[in-house]
Amino acid sequence: MALQLLFPTPLLHEKAEGEIFDAIQKEILDCVNKIKEDNDYESLSDVSDMVQKQRSTTQDNNVIKKYNLFNFWNFMKGYVEKYIDTCEWAYLDKRPAEIDMTDSWINVQKTKTQYAHIHPYHQLSGVYYHTIKDNMGAIRFQNPNPYMSFMQFPEGPLSPNSLSLQPEEGTLIIFPSWLQHGTLRNISNEERISLSFNINISQHI
Repeated sequence: MALQLLFPTPLLHEKAEGEIFDAIQKEILDCVNKIKEDNDYESLSDVSDMVQKQRSTTQDNNVIKKYNLFNFWNFMKGYVEKYIDTCEWAYLDKRPAEIDMTDSWINVQKTKTQYAHIHPYHQLSGVYYHTIKDNMGAIRFQNPNPYMSFMQFPEGPLSPNSLSLQPEEGTLIIFPSWLQHGTLRNISNEERISLSFNINISQHI
């Protein structure tokens, strides 16, 4: 019997290792320390202001550019390009893609949950985990098909209501911005630190 999976959701899951891991970890830690030192709250996101971020169509904040996170940008950009090539988006018509980093911010969360949300007005979103342990909360993705639960379709391995991924330090996840996602509660007394970003893709002329 041939069982075909229709309308898959492309999600990239990679991990930085070796020298590039060390470089990115130091780069982000220096960034976090600088943000705290300067009280740069616009670059530091918390669960409480996520709703406000969703309401805004434009955001000026971009910590990757503002703090020149060169190592992370190159690492992330390479995987965004692989994501785009694998998806073979028709509108690009085999032309080089222009990657527009619309905004990025640091998340520092302690004993909190990030409720399910999407990132409107963008095409791709992603997160890199700088500081994460098993008890600091996994990332959870919701099934984007609302008719599954509405029609009471049975849940199973090929039709889950949600999927959780437990990242490690150095994990990079890239996914469609329309995919609803959130985090489980950080039950530790330590800060979970990650870097989130939004991207739009256009044709390079």
